[in-house]
Amino acid sequence: MTAEIVIMNKSCVALAADSAVTVTGPSGSKVYNSANKLFMLTKTDSVGVMIYGSAQYLGMPWETVIKDFRESPEAKTYEHLEDYANAFIRYVSSADHLCDSAAAREWALAFIGGYFQNVVLKKIEDAVSERILAKGAITETQSKLLANRVIRNELDAIVKAPPLHGVDAKDIDPLARRLSKELDTATGNVFQKLPLSALSKTALRRLGANLLLRQGPWPEHAVTGVVIAGFGRCDYYPRSFHFMPRARLDGTLYHTTPELQSVSDGQPAVVQAFAQHEMVRTFLEGIDPRFRQAVSAWVGKIMEGLTAAVPQLAPICPPILGDFEKAMDELSAREFRNDVIGTVSILPKDELAAMAESLVNLTSFKRRVTMSPESVGGPIDVAVVSKGDGFVWIKRKHYFEPELNPHFFARYQ
Repeated sequence: MTAEIVIMNKSCVALAADSAVTVTGPSGSKVYNSANKLFMLTKTDSVGVMIYGSAQYLGMPWETVIKDFRESPEAKTYEHLEDYANAFIRYVSSADHLCDSAAAREWALAFIGGYFQNVVLKKIEDAVSERILAKGAITETQSKLLANRVIRNELDAIVKAPPLHGVDAKDIDPLARRLSKELDTATGNVFQKLPLSALSKTALRRLGANLLLRQGPWPEHAVTGVVIAGFGRCDYYPRSFHFMPRARLDGTLYHTTPELQSVSDGQPAVVQAFAQHEMVRTFLEGIDPRFRQAVSAWVGKIMEGLTAAVPQLAPICPPILGDFEKAMDELSAREFRNDVIGTVSILPKDELAAMAESLVNLTSFKRRVTMSPESVGGPIDVAVVSKGDGFVWIKRKHYFEPELNPHFFARYQ
């Protein structure tokens, strides 16, 4: 994982990213503190890009993808920041020279197979084990029924998630039919001799297609977030564009609905945290988000207990809980968030950069002094992007001695 920060006011946007990357193998995982996650999107324009989560796109390092984009016809000047983001999405969708359509399809099916193996099959095995423990034995018919129940529950859960950007829910089942042979192969490889009914196999096909095209449960190692921030030619205040790529099928990159943030007269500053963001939210809101959630849950249980003891209170308890949540939000905004945002709105460029770096450091420090994995750390890369000065590095690590490689910097002059 990682910690990344975007801070914007009317004059510029500051970007900061740590360098930790977790590599997972058959025998365990290891953290390296040398990954590059912050880049210029093009060589000349006022736009930066950050990557978090998986360091690869369908097996290709994101750094290679971004730097190849710089040399493509899509890397030209656009009027607005979101035009740069859409150009990058178009490029990634059609970049068969980096990962051809067949390989992208294989990656999508491998993900489905992994989900079947690590989630669905494990739940079926647990259900069968519980049945045997309770009854002493299980028949093939009972195994089929248990398997079908688990699969149906998984399918019912995933179809509640919204479709990815540009996907119509009615188009998901046709994808299941188009991929039916490949999905049946994945099912056979994972479930092997486990007795599955025809209904279960059909449900697994639908589950596979829905996993690809809905904003459902994806494992951490398979998720990538992309944050693009800066100015288009006609943007006078900075903007940020955040999306999460998922599968690429038939020349289309499916991704989450983009989140566009912008500075304006009504919103003079923006602070965004990506990936591991709990410390930043604590700093902004005055309370750890997990603690806030626990407090709300406790109050809810108290209300349930009161309602059970005094049924006449049932009509008034939900509004009281709503008022409590509203009061918490207003207190957080009044005493913490508004003060920080107000100060951020007037910070000069160097102070904005220092704040972005400090917030990443705060997350790293919390990881270091607790028993949590140190998945945030290493040198922090910091850049500031402004309308007049463009993309300016404030801090940048190198894996080489800069004075020995002047040709590297000459490329950007």
